[in-house]
Amino acid sequence: MKRFFIIGIMYWCLSPLYAQNIISGRVLSAEDAKPLSNAIIHNDELHLKYKTGYDGNFHIDISKKDNLTLVVSAPGHVPGVLQPRLGNNFYEIYLHKVKGHLEEFVITAVSSLKLKRSVSSHIVNKAADLQSNNSTNIIDALTINPSISQITTGGSVSKPVIRGLGYNRVVVAKNGIRQEDQQWGEEHGIQIDANDVDRIEILNGPSTLLFGSDALGGVINISTEKRIFKDTVHGKLFSQYQTNNGLGEIAFTQEGRLRNLLWDVSLSTLNARNYTNKYDGRVFNTAFENRNFSGTLGYQYTWGTTHLFMSGFHQKTGINNGERDENGRFTRKDAFGETIPLSDKVLTLYQIFYPYQKLSHYMIHLKQDILLGRHKVKLNLAYQRNNRRELEHINRMNQLLLQTCNYDLKYHLPDFDRWKVTLGINGMFQKNNSLAGAILIPNHHFLDVGGLIHVMKTFKKLHLEGGLRYDTRGLHSISEGGALTRLKHRFDAMSGSAGFSYTLWPTLIFKANYARGFRAPSLIELTVSGDHIGANRFELGNPDLHSETNHQIDIGSLYDNKSLHIELSTFYNRIHGFIFSRRMVDLAGLPEKRNGYEVFQYYQNDAQLYGWEILCNFHPEGLSWLQWNNSLGLVKGQFIQAKVTAQRYIPRIPATKWRSELQIKFDRWGHFIKKTFLKLGYVRYFAQNEVFSAYNTETPTPTYGILHAGIGTTFTDKKGKELFELYILGDNLLNVVYQSHLDRYKYIGINPITGRQGMFNMGRNITFKLVIPLKIL
Repeated sequence: MKRFFIIGIMYWCLSPLYAQNIISGRVLSAEDAKPLSNAIIHNDELHLKYKTGYDGNFHIDISKKDNLTLVVSAPGHVPGVLQPRLGNNFYEIYLHKVKGHLEEFVITAVSSLKLKRSVSSHIVNKAADLQSNNSTNIIDALTINPSISQITTGGSVSKPVIRGLGYNRVVVAKNGIRQEDQQWGEEHGIQIDANDVDRIEILNGPSTLLFGSDALGGVINISTEKRIFKDTVHGKLFSQYQTNNGLGEIAFTQEGRLRNLLWDVSLSTLNARNYTNKYDGRVFNTAFENRNFSGTLGYQYTWGTTHLFMSGFHQKTGINNGERDENGRFTRKDAFGETIPLSDKVLTLYQIFYPYQKLSHYMIHLKQDILLGRHKVKLNLAYQRNNRRELEHINRMNQLLLQTCNYDLKYHLPDFDRWKVTLGINGMFQKNNSLAGAILIPNHHFLDVGGLIHVMKTFKKLHLEGGLRYDTRGLHSISEGGALTRLKHRFDAMSGSAGFSYTLWPTLIFKANYARGFRAPSLIELTVSGDHIGANRFELGNPDLHSETNHQIDIGSLYDNKSLHIELSTFYNRIHGFIFSRRMVDLAGLPEKRNGYEVFQYYQNDAQLYGWEILCNFHPEGLSWLQWNNSLGLVKGQFIQAKVTAQRYIPRIPATKWRSELQIKFDRWGHFIKKTFLKLGYVRYFAQNEVFSAYNTETPTPTYGILHAGIGTTFTDKKGKELFELYILGDNLLNVVYQSHLDRYKYIGINPITGRQGMFNMGRNITFKLVIPLKIL
């Protein structure tokens, strides 16, 4: 009896914590009031995901109804929003059939809003979009977007460029936390596994305030949070093979949710050998390998959710220094420094030779969402450990260990008359140490602190959005090395933005915004002095550099009717104190060299960038299976005070890119095939003649075009159960020989037989992908 009494007391005390309210309703078609089965109702904050039954009904267990937004979607219908209110437990939701471009929702760190009403340029790529395209890494996959380019080093390393700005001017975040993996270098790629990605959000304008300073170009926020149905456990086996470089990959992912406990795990392994093209044959030391893991453990309470993210990224990638013998064959040096020409057999191996990079990145991230009535609090804490080793030969290695502690706290005030206000503080503490080899930059640490306010207001036709933030960074070197032995700096600035979108007609929206940002110079820009093995050059810093500040104006419009979707966005970005590096020359005008490497030094000048992007997607009414997508992205960059043409243009400005793709889709094809697509596309990169040609720093790039095609489908059994997905994707089908304007290998080495400078990009490449779903529960 005593035992039952104690259990009864415990249940009475704890039951308020687990008390649930049931909200019910039906999802119906607005045109004929018929119920919509398999409609999805979800909320990312509480990780709710429910599906309607055959009669369109749903029942959701939830205790916090006030100030909560649920997104409702169904195939072939425009998504809607459900905002439960106290005192109401039954809702009828009517969704309209798609008559034009399917309306999407963008999930930001502030709220959910319709993508087309966002005041700034937003692009959302889902995991399925990336899977149906050919790529060798996660940034390579994003170049399908008109505003995104990449600085490449072989097939493994890609750095994102948004509207002509890259390096530290683009913030890459993972689940809202800034990824810190020595992103200042040209040859430093993004160390995130593509198999772990759920969706990727690319944004400019006011939303960049949420991620801190530096985002003069924009933000790429990579989300790995999965939307998982309650009481389900499933996974998939993924494999791919690429014919050009023999890339082979196997990945396993599993995700599940049992009552309030949710989790996911991802494991992957990848190997690729040297890629090939018609001019170079197999390009020596472009082989690479990845070994990655990630996992999430979460729990949903009646008052919020807790998530713990863990990940480890490991990559080994070769570095090609462009050395060849008198016959034009690639060479390498053995352990004794002797030059060895490479045979065709060696070049076909998966072996990685000296010099190479060995990279490891670990992250552990705690995310806590708290709902307190109409109040919301979001807390993020993370620790990152990045170990970068560059090995020139067996007795020479440079090693950097970067450790970062991130913090982010945001408080969302209760909505008041459609006003949404967010207050926040975020930043990081970072420490970077040289563990081996020459000290390229001094050991140092810095502390970032930033406070912000972000405001949104929605009227019937007008949506307003803006914010202010203040950042300060204290930078302190703690050892000898680099151009300076001691350095102590403080950089601070105010940033802000304001914008609006206005719905002129149901089919036409106009939007504009203004933003001011700032970026403190990195320690390598201030102090570097020495051989940078990975970059194949000797680098010199400049201790007199000051912060970059910018003023940017964006103006855009969106037209969307039953058959046509058009987006136009134009921008002007003026940057005070733009930091760049250029080649140094001696008195004879020849490249200056130290320790066998060409010398590059950092400088600063005022600059302006401007350009536009156009999206034009045609989907004829009545022909839902046909879609023709087109995009065009153009950016120009100039130094304002340049007196000679050779120094007028900003280095590393991407070429104008036009992309056109015709796609045919079938929901069902026979009894055993569904979700089939066929596509044929062409990407044209126009000549880039506006280059920083002074001191032979940069050379023009001619026009070239790439043809691609693909097919993908899902095979089912007689009952409609999915058995596997199969994709066959072809890139550079005409085997065009080209050099991308932003490819670093364009400038490394000269072939003595042909006289051509640098190496060329990958030739024809066919990719086979197989995805096997694993449903456990």
